[in-house]
Amino acid sequence: MTVDALIARMTQDAQARIAQLRADADAEVAALEQARAAASSRDAEQALEARRAERQLAFAVEHTQARRHAAAAVLRAQHALLDRVFARAEVLGAQTGAEAPVLDALPRLVAAVLPYLGGRPALLRCRPDLVAPLQTLLAGAGQVDIVADTTLPAGFIVDAGDQSCSIDGTLPALLAALRPRLEATLLARMPT
Repeated sequence: MTVDALIARMTQDAQARIAQLRADADAEVAALEQARAAASSRDAEQALEARRAERQLAFAVEHTQARRHAAAAVLRAQHALLDRVFARAEVLGAQTGAEAPVLDALPRLVAAVLPYLGGRPALLRCRPDLVAPLQTLLAGAGQVDIVADTTLPAGFIVDAGDQSCSIDGTLPALLAALRPRLEATLLARMPT
């Protein structure tokens, strides 16, 4: 082989080797670029997922606060309604005399009070228009003196003769006892 042929062959081999090195370098650059893009994509996904989690947490907190504010507003409205209803009931109770609803409730109220007296002498105070119906109801109840009191609202107050108990069966007292139960019922119905 001649020197020119040898040089030509060596040049070809060098050019082929250079082409192979360039192809390998280009493949490595492409692989590195793909790896960088994949890492960048993973980093972007992780950043987006972190932001999504932060937003979900912020939304959950805001949602919980909004529910609490709404529940508090509903509770305030219910209490305001109860205030109006009880104020109106007290006004009506002050104006009520021996009318059908009061007379219908008297037997139940008297029956609830008598066991506490245990047959002891007692003093019952009521409005003048309730004296006759109460005398009828208490006819066999032992020694219960009935006194008319114009200052009392609808209902009655019973004091045991030995001062062991006093039972307020007036409409304002009955309403005052009813209110906590109504409030508890309304509170139990509140959404959580």
